[in-house]
Formats: sequence, C-alpha cells, structure tokens
Amino acid sequence: IASFAAAGVAAFVLGAPNGYPLANGNYSFHSHLIAEAVFSFLTAYVVLITSDTQGARLHFHESKNRWYQYSLASGFALMAGTVAVGDVSGAALNPAAGTGLPLVAGVARDVPIYWMGPMLGALLAAAAFSIAQVKSRKSVDLPFYRHVGINYDI
Repeated sequence: IASFAAAGVAAFVLGAPNGYPLANGNYSFHSHLIAEAVFSFLTAYVVLITSDTQGARLHFHESKNRWYQYSLASGFALMAGTVAVGDVSGAALNPAAGTGLPLVAGVARDVPIYWMGPMLGALLAAAAFSIAQVKSRKSVDLPFYRHVGINYDI
C-alpha cells in the first residue's frame, strides 16, 4: 500500500510519466544502442560480482551480516544507468521492460534497441567476469566439494 501511495505522490508532484521507456529522437540509433549496452554491462557486471557464490562463501565469515551491501551495489548500478542515460535511450536496460511496456502502449519503434543493447552489454559483462575470475583465483578448497569428491580448480 505504501509503494502505491508513494507512486501516486510522485506522479502528482512530478507529473504523470508516459509509463514506458522511450528513446529520445534527438539522438541516433547508435547512441541509443551504446547507451543501453554500456549501462547494461555495468549493471550485469555488478550483479555478477556481487552474486558470485564462491566469493561469497570464501568471505562469508567476514561479511556474515552484510548481504544487504550486495543488493545496494546492484541497485546503485541500475540507478546510475537510469539517471545517466534515461534522457538518451529511455534506460530500459532490460529487454522485458523495453518490450512489454512499449508494446502495451502501442509504441514498438524502440524495441530493437531494448533487445540489442542489453544483450550486448550482458554478453560483454559475462566475458569480462569470466576473464577476471580466471585471472584472479587460484585453486579453492571448499569442504562441500571435497565431501562429494569434486576437485574445484578455477
């Protein structure tokens, strides 16, 4: 109930938004695509790093009660992308939000941007994460893997 009330107050104070991401016509298709890809990369990379279960297990004793920090990092990455490129590309940063909401509103012109940009960003984030993990980790000895007979070398 509180979130609906807050949304109503925000809509009243700020003016009712259009309800879906909309790319600014003053920028080119490539500008929209780059904006979506860069901040989709940032968001996906932060999510990958903060949800890395092996890293979390290795440092669990140090950060036992600090899991909220990982969520905050992901949220701030998404917020930074929204604030930075919201006026350029609409900052959907997610194919679901960039497809469903515009199609319901009957505006399909920007849907390809909201598919290609986030997919490119996510692909680059996965590649960067994989490269960083291979270079930064050595063999890890976790009791669970020893128990089931798995040699877990990275």
